[in-house]
Amino acid sequence: MSSEFKKYITSYRIGWLIATVIISLLAVASTISCLIRKADLVPALVLCVIAILTLIPYFVSLNSLNKIKEEEDIYAAEADFRNAYSMMNDTIRFGERWIFCKHSGRLLRYEEITQVYQFIHKTNFIEDSRAVKYVDINGKHRVLCNLALRGKSDEDVKTIITIIYSKNPRIKIGYR
Repeated sequence: MSSEFKKYITSYRIGWLIATVIISLLAVASTISCLIRKADLVPALVLCVIAILTLIPYFVSLNSLNKIKEEEDIYAAEADFRNAYSMMNDTIRFGERWIFCKHSGRLLRYEEITQVYQFIHKTNFIEDSRAVKYVDINGKHRVLCNLALRGKSDEDVKTIITIIYSKNPRIKIGYR
């Protein structure tokens, strides 16, 4: 697996790595301090548990990469990734067989999509998020990519839906 492909797909990013290192260092320092002072180890143990919990996204990402290697033809996926059409500041790429979402930890086949629609969320009548969502074959609603607010990405939405529809004409377009 190429490093560019792995970096694009993996969901464990530098922020999690930094948080893990900082919390781990704090846990070690706290443990040593508590042992030297012969104080209660509960705060040190709490930090150790938090440090272990920050590793969960790493193992989830590692598991998803291993699943991609096992289930998919990794060489075909990498070739498709290299030739894919990039959109939305390279947060999503459309290949011939797969859709590659940046930091998603998975590959999305066009056949897995049953419905695609634009989702607009408003709080107190003010739009605060907009995304293209899809429904997978299991009936789960998932975010494909985020969009610019207040209709600035309307042409991108049309392009995204057109690409998906051209690869899978059985999809339902729209929310209802």
